[in-house]
Amino acid sequence: MYVRTGSSTWVSVSNTASSTAAATSATNAASSATASATSATNSEASNTSALAHKNKAQQWAEANQGVQVETGLYSAKHWALQALATATGSLVYRGAW
Repeated sequence: MYVRTGSSTWVSVSNTASSTAAATSATNAASSATASATSATNSEASNTSALAHKNKAQQWAEANQGVQVETGLYSAKHWALQALATATGSLVYRGAW
Protein backbone atom coordinates (compact mmCIF):
# COMPACT_ATOMS: atom_id res chain seq x y z
CA MET A 1 0.00 0.00 0.00
CA TYR A 2 1.27 3.49 -0.84
CA VAL A 3 0.55 6.76 0.93
CA ARG A 4 1.12 10.21 -0.54
CA THR A 5 3.40 12.30 1.68
CA GLY A 6 3.95 15.30 -0.55
CA SER A 7 2.92 16.78 -3.86
CA SER A 8 4.60 14.03 -5.83
CA THR A 9 6.07 11.67 -3.21
CA TRP A 10 4.55 8.30 -2.50
CA VAL A 11 5.80 6.03 0.28
CA SER A 12 5.16 2.33 0.70
CA VAL A 13 3.44 1.46 3.98
CA SER A 14 3.37 -2.06 5.32
CA ASN A 15 -0.06 -3.68 5.52
CA THR A 16 1.05 -5.33 8.76
CA ALA A 17 1.54 -1.97 10.44
CA SER A 18 -1.88 -0.81 9.25
CA SER A 19 -3.50 -4.03 10.43
CA THR A 20 -1.85 -3.71 13.83
CA ALA A 21 -2.93 -0.09 14.17
CA ALA A 22 -6.47 -0.99 13.15
CA ALA A 23 -6.59 -3.84 15.67
CA THR A 24 -5.31 -1.52 18.41
CA SER A 25 -7.93 1.06 17.53
CA ALA A 26 -10.65 -1.59 17.60
CA THR A 27 -9.47 -2.82 21.01
CA ASN A 28 -9.38 0.75 22.35
CA ALA A 29 -12.86 1.43 21.00
CA ALA A 30 -14.22 -1.72 22.66
CA SER A 31 -12.60 -0.72 25.96
CA SER A 32 -14.13 2.76 25.67
CA ALA A 33 -17.56 1.27 24.99
CA THR A 34 -17.27 -0.95 28.07
CA ALA A 35 -16.14 1.98 30.22
CA SER A 36 -19.02 4.08 28.89
CA ALA A 37 -21.57 1.37 29.73
CA THR A 38 -20.11 1.04 33.23
CA SER A 39 -20.31 4.81 33.71
CA ALA A 40 -23.94 4.82 32.58
CA THR A 41 -24.79 2.06 35.07
CA ASN A 42 -22.97 3.86 37.88
CA SER A 43 -24.70 7.11 37.00
CA GLU A 44 -28.13 5.48 37.17
CA ALA A 45 -27.30 3.91 40.55
CA SER A 46 -26.13 7.29 41.86
CA ASN A 47 -29.31 8.94 40.58
CA THR A 48 -31.46 6.34 42.35
CA SER A 49 -29.50 6.78 45.59
CA ALA A 50 -29.70 10.58 45.39
CA LEU A 51 -33.47 10.44 44.91
CA ALA A 52 -33.87 8.17 47.94
CA HIS A 53 -31.78 10.55 50.05
CA LYS A 54 -33.74 13.55 48.79
CA ASN A 55 -37.01 11.89 49.76
CA LYS A 56 -35.70 10.95 53.22
CA ALA A 57 -34.43 14.51 53.79
CA GLN A 58 -37.86 15.84 52.87
CA GLN A 59 -39.46 13.45 55.37
CA TRP A 60 -37.07 14.65 58.10
CA ALA A 61 -38.05 18.23 57.35
CA GLU A 62 -41.77 18.02 56.64
CA ALA A 63 -43.41 14.87 58.03
CA ASN A 64 -46.58 15.87 59.87
CA GLN A 65 -46.84 16.07 63.61
CA GLY A 66 -46.99 12.64 65.21
CA VAL A 67 -45.63 10.84 62.13
CA GLN A 68 -42.43 8.91 62.83
CA VAL A 69 -39.77 9.26 60.14
CA GLU A 70 -37.93 6.34 61.69
CA THR A 71 -38.92 4.36 64.77
CA GLY A 72 -39.19 6.81 67.64
CA LEU A 73 -37.85 9.74 65.59
CA TYR A 74 -39.83 12.71 64.33
CA SER A 75 -39.40 15.47 61.76
CA ALA A 76 -38.35 19.06 62.29
CA LYS A 77 -41.94 20.10 61.57
CA HIS A 78 -43.19 17.82 64.36
CA TRP A 79 -40.82 19.38 66.87
CA ALA A 80 -41.52 22.93 65.68
CA LEU A 81 -45.23 22.37 66.23
CA GLN A 82 -44.52 20.80 69.63
CA ALA A 83 -42.46 23.88 70.58
CA LEU A 84 -45.21 26.20 69.34
CA ALA A 85 -47.79 24.36 71.40
CA THR A 86 -45.55 24.60 74.47
CA ALA A 87 -44.90 28.32 73.94
CA THR A 88 -48.58 29.15 73.50
CA GLY A 89 -49.64 26.93 76.41
CA SER A 90 -51.85 24.73 74.24
CA LEU A 91 -49.81 21.57 74.81
CA VAL A 92 -51.53 19.13 77.13
CA TYR A 93 -49.13 16.55 78.51
CA ARG A 94 -50.48 13.05 78.07
CA GLY A 95 -47.45 10.93 78.85
CA ALA A 96 -44.60 9.91 76.58
CA TRP A 97 -44.18 11.46 73.15
